Amino acid sequence: MGERELNPQAERLVAAAPPLLDEESFAAAVRQLLRDFTDDNHLRSTPLWQTRLGQQLGSSGENPADSLRQLVWQIVEPLQHSPRQAKLYHALYHTYLRPAATQEQAAELLDLPFSTYRRHLREGVAYLVKHLWQMNAIPIGREHV
Repeated sequence: MGERELNPQAERLVAAAPPLLDEESFAAAVRQLLRDFTDDNHLRSTPLWQTRLGQQLGSSGENPADSLRQLVWQIVEPLQHSPRQAKLYHALYHTYLRPAATQEQAAELLDLPFSTYRRHLREGVAYLVKHLWQMNAIPIGREHV
């Protein structure tokens, strides 16, 4: 046997495994996802499709962009019901989900100083990245274990 030969079944599994993004690349892809949230064409080419999470969403049979948007909404929407986290929801909402024309306008809509708005936005993005990263770590078929 050669130095690192795999049996044929293992070779197929390795070849079929999606390329994994490291945590920093994953976070960058989520930030790009948010910037492209309303653009189907850009969402179809997100690097997130190359992850375990993307593979799971892509196999749902729905429009891939819609399934990704729906997942973001499922994670972000409950924030609005928490007094401590509603500020994160509102910053994400007015910046990416139903965006104002500019971030300055989003801060005005929220009646916040721009620096406070940016802090809330940064925390909201970090919250979303953390939850998506955790979901990505769950092996396919083990979602409900």
